[in-house]
Amino acid sequence: LSLHEEVCARSDSTRGDALDSVLRDWAQALWDAASLALAHGHASALAGSAKELLARAASKAADSIRLSAVPLPSSCCLAGDILAAAAELERDLESGGGGGGGESAASLYAKAATDGYERGLRVSARDLRCGIGAADAWLSAARLQRQRGEADAAASLGKAIGLFDALLRQPESEWIRQGLASNELGEARYNACCALALASTPAGGRIGECRASLEALVTAGDATASELAADDDLAHLRGVEWWPLLSSGTV
Repeated sequence: LSLHEEVCARSDSTRGDALDSVLRDWAQALWDAASLALAHGHASALAGSAKELLARAASKAADSIRLSAVPLPSSCCLAGDILAAAAELERDLESGGGGGGGESAASLYAKAATDGYERGLRVSARDLRCGIGAADAWLSAARLQRQRGEADAAASLGKAIGLFDALLRQPESEWIRQGLASNELGEARYNACCALALASTPAGGRIGECRASLEALVTAGDATASELAADDDLAHLRGVEWWPLLSSGTV
């Protein structure tokens, strides 16, 4: 980390030094350091150190984007990934009663989408990694907001559903061209179903669309009936008349 700091201090963009690349690498190194801190000790004991490292990483990633005339989608995706990692840490701390003293996990997930992934989508609307990151971040934010009864949950779910819809309109050949594994497409389909389910109510809403998506998911082999039956995102649908057919694998 000290080497990255020294390289950055010695860089001069007026001489053609790629300061944005240096900052991006520094952000990655800080994120790696935070991951190592949590991997080699109890999360609660090292949370303060990891949170500080992630905050610094997010700052360096944002600086890298600001210094680029046209930021690379990969740089924006890195910024989103770092903020999402910070959100996951804060979520775990909040669930254990150790949160507070900063932004909430839901707020950090939203920031991962707006300040990271969606910046990349403004550069390249077809970038699948940015699209996946943004959709997953909004879905994660919505889950936490729903748990707390916050009104923002509906808007977050709407954004997630719109992003998943755009992702799944891309042909499978485009996923292959961008180097994504086949399971990543399946995961996107699954998470899209979760978002639709959370936006649905047994009495109406998007229940028909949700049913069709879940049935297609099982038919395509992207999820098993037992996985769906155990998913908390789908718990409120277990009373609808077609759920026994879905959960038994008869679709």
